Amino acid sequence: MNHELRTPLNPIIAGSELLSDSNLAEGDRSLVTMIHTAGKSLLQIINSLLTLSNLDQGQVVVNSQPFSPSELLKGLQSLYEATLNAKGISFEIRIENPLPDYFKGDVLLIRQVVLHLLSNAEKFTFSGSVRLVSRYDVSKSVWSLTVEDTGVGIAAEMIQDLFNDFHQLESGNTRRFGGVGIGLSICKKICNILGASIHVTSEQGRGSKFQFNMPVETLNLESSNSKTEHSRKSVDQLAVLVVDDDRINRRILVQVLRDKVCLVESAVDGIDAIQKIREQDFDVVLMDIHMPHMNGFEAARAIILEKQSAAPAIFFVSADNRPEAREKAAEIQAAGFMSKPVDTAYLLSALQKNCQPILMPIQGECVTFSSSVRSLPAWFDSIRAG
Repeated sequence: MNHELRTPLNPIIAGSELLSDSNLAEGDRSLVTMIHTAGKSLLQIINSLLTLSNLDQGQVVVNSQPFSPSELLKGLQSLYEATLNAKGISFEIRIENPLPDYFKGDVLLIRQVVLHLLSNAEKFTFSGSVRLVSRYDVSKSVWSLTVEDTGVGIAAEMIQDLFNDFHQLESGNTRRFGGVGIGLSICKKICNILGASIHVTSEQGRGSKFQFNMPVETLNLESSNSKTEHSRKSVDQLAVLVVDDDRINRRILVQVLRDKVCLVESAVDGIDAIQKIREQDFDVVLMDIHMPHMNGFEAARAIILEKQSAAPAIFFVSADNRPEAREKAAEIQAAGFMSKPVDTAYLLSALQKNCQPILMPIQGECVTFSSSVRSLPAWFDSIRAG
């Protein structure tokens, strides 16, 4: 269901984004912008409903990985600063005490909580400021992120129901704010499985503070300087292979990248991708997962086994964003994972950094490929032989 709901949105959102960059009459551009905005709103609702369902069914598991707290905060700033500033609202990230280079934790779930809190702050704030405050208690190994806003605030009698499913501040025909009322419920349920806590203080008409406290483990990791050659290239120097069995999705990604990279080619499935990589050196492969003949995971393992240290950076780009899919990608040591519909800005940022996109990170920093991959299907030998 996750895959089937998200896949049709890819051409709607990415296609309308491409159209908006073309030479359109002003009236047509306005219509395209409406389609793009509506598509992203629908995607947000689908994401939230699917997440809530997974949480309620116990299908969300904690996947602790090393991640950089500083990089997480930078990503959040780049995501929200321009949007809030465009509304005349200032946005600040305040780091009150030094952060270690690396924590160990589930950065996906941590980020999801903060995104919901920032999204609410944006929605309910019309003037003033939004602030994200980081505090790290070394003695307790607790990292606190507090979202403060000068928005409409919450009446005291409503605070106790804030974290209930489908709860909204307003109801009836006079509702001013959109959404389905499950963002804070998701935050609370994620906190429960992380062993974290979330607290709110608010005064109606003066704003709110949501504090997210999470236990973390500090890691001392040395950043590797051994980068593959493609990691030193700029985006406009990259050769990219798009692998997807869906014709529309292939066309969208190729169109997005055509004027951004040095070379972009496409393949219709994993077997076709292996053949093209034998014929042409690529720096990056954007790999779908669910394909006939050979799925994306099998194709990635085959490419890594055949190319070894010269293997391209493989990013999985799929509508299947279940935890088990991301875990398989991490096992293969893919460069990253991005869920469809593809956001052009995140994709280009990921290609530039040669690490995972902001939306769907696997780990907190760039990963390199390992020659130790799991065994391939027996029929791979015949493919490898050509």
